[in-house]
Amino acid sequence: DGYWFNKNNFYLYNNPATGKFEYIPFDLDNTFGIWWEGIFPGIDWGTQNIYSWGHPNDPRPLADRIMSVPLFRDRFSFYLNEFLSDAFEPNGLLSKIDAFHTMITPAAEADDFRTLDYGFTIQDFHDSYNQALGNHVTYGLMPYIVTRFNSALNQLTLTNIAPVISYVEHVPLFPAANHPISITAMVEDEAPPVTVTLHYQINGDVQAPLTLQDDGQHNDGAAGDNVYGATIPPIGENKTLQYYLSARDASGNETLEPFEAPDQVYTISTGSTQPLLFINEFMASNDVTIADPLGEFDDWIEIYNGDTMEVWLGDKFLSDNLANPTKWQLPDTTILPGNFILIWADGTPEQGLLHAPYKLAKEGEQIGIFDSNAIVIDSLSYGPQQTDISFGRLPDGASNWQFTTTATPGATNNLTAISENPQSAPENFHLYQNYPNPFNGETIIPFQLPQSARIVIRLLNSRGQILRVLIEKSYPAGKHSVKWDGRDKFGLEVVSGIYFVQLTAVSNSLAAFSQSTQKAILVR
Repeated sequence: DGYWFNKNNFYLYNNPATGKFEYIPFDLDNTFGIWWEGIFPGIDWGTQNIYSWGHPNDPRPLADRIMSVPLFRDRFSFYLNEFLSDAFEPNGLLSKIDAFHTMITPAAEADDFRTLDYGFTIQDFHDSYNQALGNHVTYGLMPYIVTRFNSALNQLTLTNIAPVISYVEHVPLFPAANHPISITAMVEDEAPPVTVTLHYQINGDVQAPLTLQDDGQHNDGAAGDNVYGATIPPIGENKTLQYYLSARDASGNETLEPFEAPDQVYTISTGSTQPLLFINEFMASNDVTIADPLGEFDDWIEIYNGDTMEVWLGDKFLSDNLANPTKWQLPDTTILPGNFILIWADGTPEQGLLHAPYKLAKEGEQIGIFDSNAIVIDSLSYGPQQTDISFGRLPDGASNWQFTTTATPGATNNLTAISENPQSAPENFHLYQNYPNPFNGETIIPFQLPQSARIVIRLLNSRGQILRVLIEKSYPAGKHSVKWDGRDKFGLEVVSGIYFVQLTAVSNSLAAFSQSTQKAILVR
């Protein structure tokens, strides 16, 4: 039920941060031996060869090309073996299924709609765990697992692979001159630990290599989790750092990342020490709130100087597209410490120096301030906005964003009440789609409550496992939002894929209950 056989239910995403394509599957519900003979007769998913899994007649060039490369085929075997030994191991998996069977039986027996689904009876429900029901149900659930486990294990051809390096990241993403730079990567092998080395140079000068550690003490997450880390001290102003990684196992097998290193390397540039400039408040739909000097009600962006010294704006840029950091150069003016400047985002720069050549999208987009080297000073990605309701930081320059009941363009946000309920109480419980989605880094999860309630927001993986309880507390009636930074309960970054945001709300009066789910797509 995916690319390799049915050529459906997938996205190919070209990640601009890495230049690599990422494969995102979805809606893979035809599993555990389910099969419609009308699609192609004679398929037995319990014994289908793992290396020729795909359609026997229609070409699948992407899968064919991947499997024709020995390195990729060996890695496929390595990961499939890991999966069989862990998540698909029958002794552990069958006991969980028995427990689920017991848990859901009362609900299954009370289901009035059961017979509408292919006429299944409650006896079919019980039988399906151990025997095929016919038609498209070609296996009992547990016999399929045993059959598939044993056949896949027998078909596996394992080799001693070189270590696999993935998810290479540096933090901060846009380091300033005085920022230490942490480098992390996931490194997997049949027999960890492996020796992981960071090779780097600064402005062309080769530096002594650093050894990455998986001990929980080098910004690498938990000890022994296959995430390795090391930290480079601050490299100074206007410097270029270039680096690559090597990983060597006990057998002497070595992998380089990027694959063609040292000819290809990762590159990081620093600017000068960044001033504390903030996008402090903005309005993407202004009908009656404030007029510009020409009497027009335009979108606007407020910039705040949170530094202890004045900041000249003439060598900096303001953009509504983070991929185009130099879209508009700010005017030749200075902001004093603690002061504000208001930019009209109206698409008419001919009206004055404070008028940007673009408007803000009410549906959601990006705003960023950049220095003369196109290094980000401050940025955000925002979701849908409401007319004449601004979105601002409270207090000024803080990381907390909230909707404002009374906008304060060109002035401090601290003088006005900031409310998560800018309009009258909603009529129902609702979990909105997170934004941005797909996302890389952070995403905002909006929700609304018609009355005060205790809520729980859980993050689940595609197997329904709880990765993290994001919040669990009482909220007043109104519209609210919470951020997810793409990390699990241990503070580790989760991998690219599809995740589920689940909202459970119980009113404080215990008179109302609601549960809803949205799908979030993470790409790294």
